[in-house]
Amino acid sequence: MSVARPSAPGQPVTLEDRNGMPHKGSILRVFNYNTYIGNLFGQRVIADCHAVHGDSGSFLRDTATNEAVGIYMGTIPDGTGGSDGIFQDLAQVESFFQVEVYC
Repeated sequence: MSVARPSAPGQPVTLEDRNGMPHKGSILRVFNYNTYIGNLFGQRVIADCHAVHGDSGSFLRDTATNEAVGIYMGTIPDGTGGSDGIFQDLAQVESFFQVEVYC
């Protein structure tokens, strides 16, 4: 599976939970530093879709290309009483650990 580079706000994404249910949304914010590939600072993707407890590790994928964007970590407050999903940016994982993503 290829990894989306770069991911950007507005990008349509889909998170599939452990039951195979798709959660569609879009990327809201991206915290990545393309010149820093270390693991001291986790690079994050925030999207307006999320799953539930137990779905950590699920892939966030680009809806158009099916490329992997992130790994689901959980939720954070969205500022209006709801929640957004927070994801580990897979581009950092792939670069730093020199891994290939399979699904």
